[in-house]
Amino acid sequence: MAAPAFLMLFRRRGDAMKTENFRYGSIVLLALGAACLGQAQSVSFSQVNWADGSGGYLAGGLNGDWAHARIDFATSAGFTAGPGGQYQAWLNMVTSVPLHHTNKWSVMNMPVVVRSLGDFGTDSFFDVFFDLDASSSSNLIAGADVPELFYTLSLSANPLSSAPGAAATQAFVTDRDFVVGGLYEPSIGLFGGTGDKAEAPGSAFDPVGGTVGDQIGASGNASNSVTKPIEAVNEAKNFCAPGAFGRSLKYLGDVHSIAGLSSRTAQQHSNGLASNMGTTTANGTLLSNIITGKTAYLQAIGMAGRVRTTTTTSFAHALEQLNDRQDVEILFNYGTDSAGRRAGHAAMVKQIVPITNAQQQVTGYKVITVQDGKQGDGQAENFTQELTFNPNGSLRGRYGNLNGDGGLYNFVIECPVPEPSSMVALAVGLIAISRRRNKRSRSR
Repeated sequence: MAAPAFLMLFRRRGDAMKTENFRYGSIVLLALGAACLGQAQSVSFSQVNWADGSGGYLAGGLNGDWAHARIDFATSAGFTAGPGGQYQAWLNMVTSVPLHHTNKWSVMNMPVVVRSLGDFGTDSFFDVFFDLDASSSSNLIAGADVPELFYTLSLSANPLSSAPGAAATQAFVTDRDFVVGGLYEPSIGLFGGTGDKAEAPGSAFDPVGGTVGDQIGASGNASNSVTKPIEAVNEAKNFCAPGAFGRSLKYLGDVHSIAGLSSRTAQQHSNGLASNMGTTTANGTLLSNIITGKTAYLQAIGMAGRVRTTTTTSFAHALEQLNDRQDVEILFNYGTDSAGRRAGHAAMVKQIVPITNAQQQVTGYKVITVQDGKQGDGQAENFTQELTFNPNGSLRGRYGNLNGDGGLYNFVIECPVPEPSSMVALAVGLIAISRRRNKRSRSR
C-alpha cells in the first residue's frame, strides 16, 4: 500500500534531517482515540537502523524490522497507587503495519512504574522495542521503509489475558539509528557490542513482561531526573563502560554533594575513565579492567577515599541500593552470535522493577538502563532501554541475530564515604553526648 502524499513528504523531510546527523526525529502524537488510556498521552515511533558506530550501517542494517516506541505519560490516568508511593500499570499495545501485519499484540503486559505523582509529565516516559513484522520468526521487512503504522495502547491494573483491541490510531514512523555496546573479555568469549558483534540486524521480538496473575513489586529508582538529572554523555564507538561510570560518578556527586565529583561533568568523568580503563574503539573495555580502571581514575582526581565500590549479582540488593541513593551500573551480555561470541554491554541503571506471581514469588525483573543510543555520532545522549531478566540473571528475549542466551554478569555499586573531618566531628559529638549522659547519671 503506497503511503499518502503527506506521509511521503514527511519521510523525505525526515531523510533530509537524517543526513544532517539527525538521530531521533520523533513525531509526537496525542492518542485521543485511545479510550482505554483514559487520557491523551504523547507517543512516538521509529524504525531502527543498525549503525556501525563509524558513520555507516551494518550489512542489512538499514530499515530493520525493529521498532522503537517512546510513550510519555502526562498524568496518572490509567495508573494505580502501588507500594512505596509509586504509580504502576501494565502496558499493552496492538499494532498494524500495512503490508506486514494486522492487529498484532506487539507489547504484552509490560510493567510501567512512575516513582511518584510529581514525576508525571517530567520523568514518566517509557521506551520499548517491538517487532514491525508479523512474528519474530519472519523478516519480511527486509530493508523496506515503514512510513506509518496503526496502534492501540492500554493501561490496566492487572495483566491482560487477551489483546486490548484493534489498532485504531494512525502514527508516522521516523528513523532511529542505534548502536550500543563495548565490553569484551576473550577468555569467556565476550566481545564488544558493536560492529559484526553487535545487536546485529535480524528478526526482532515482541516483549512480554508478565502473565495473568502477576503483580508489580516495589521498585528501586535513581533520584528524580529533573531535580538531580543524569547528565548525557557522548560515547565513542564501544565506549559504553566509561560512559556508564561517567554518568554515575557525576550523579553520585550531585546527589551527595561531593565537590570533587559534582564539579566535573559526566563527559569529563567518562573521558578520564576511558583512559584509565584502557578503552578502545576497536574492542571497548576489558571486563577485568573496569573496577581497577575506575579505582585508578578516582585516585588520579583525589577521590579514592570518598567512594566505596561493591559488586553484586542480586537484583534485590541493587534495587535497595538505588533507593538508598547510591549509583548502580549493570554489566551484561545480549547473547551469542553464530560464532559463539557474546555481545557485552555496560550501562547506568535508572530503575529496577520486580515482577511477582500470586504467591509473591519474584518471577522477573525489569531493568531500565541509560546509555548513548548511537555511539560514534559525536553527540551526547541519554537513551533508555527496557530489559527483562529472569531471577537467575538470564535475559529474556532475543536481540538481532544473537541467540536468546544473554544474561547478567553483575551490578557495580558506588557508595559515598564521609570525609574524615565529618567523621571526626561525628565522633566528637558522640563523645560529648556520652559525657553529658554520664554526668547526669552521677548527679542523680
